[in-house]
Amino acid sequence: MLAINNYLDSQLVTAMLFKAYDYPQKNSISGWEWSLIDLNSGAKGKYIYMYWQIDGQDPAINDLLFYPLIKMNRTNLMAIHM
Repeated sequence: MLAINNYLDSQLVTAMLFKAYDYPQKNSISGWEWSLIDLNSGAKGKYIYMYWQIDGQDPAINDLLFYPLIKMNRTNLMAIHM
């Protein structure tokens, strides 16, 4: 059981990034894992992707809070452990 817990502790997400692009992406940002799925698919507009980091040392992100941004040209949203 200890080996499983040690493995899971080393796989905790410690940083997240949501990034918008004008065109579909084919590769992740250097140093980040990612999902190839466009989170804005079918809604028209920017292509939005989720990126995350797993470092095994920092505390895991266990809560995310999103705020709507009205009339702001935001292309990045970053989540880190607080």
